[in-house]
Amino acid sequence: MISILNWKNQKLEDNEKMKFDCINNQFVELKIIGYQFPEILDDEWDSNWLNVYINVKSIKKYWNVTDPAITTFELRSLIYWLKNISENKIIKNRNMNFTEPNISFQLMNEFGSDIKRIKINFRMEFSPLKKGTECDIELTANNTQLKNYAEKLEYELSEYPERCTEKINTIGWIYE
Repeated sequence: MISILNWKNQKLEDNEKMKFDCINNQFVELKIIGYQFPEILDDEWDSNWLNVYINVKSIKKYWNVTDPAITTFELRSLIYWLKNISENKIIKNRNMNFTEPNISFQLMNEFGSDIKRIKINFRMEFSPLKKGTECDIELTANNTQLKNYAEKLEYELSEYPERCTEKINTIGWIYE
């Protein structure tokens, strides 16, 4: 088991939930359940698809769902995106989108702001409403909170390393 330390240098416990605390008592909990195809080890895409469980409370509805929604390298990109934003770095994209359009993140204000506003968007299999509709939740967080979210995601990902890594760098995902 890999030990990951949070921003206070405290070990994150196995049962500590990756939970984005959003405005108006809304939240988004995210948990990696496992690889979609644990038996496939030699394909850069299929070897790295993750089954992701989300548990969401929004103003409109409370729901949860599990779906193969993101790859290991896409989740790693989200971690770096959050870390860079927490360090007030100007990044190429304000949006963090993934191959499967189930969930996305969008920075809504300036990179240097003390408090960041991030819209989390749910579509397709992650939408609580009928297919073709979307639901958004707004996250507000300071830089320390964003760094902590990135570290919690990193902890979630630590049990699911990228597989077939010799091919991953050739498919265009850039971590920074």
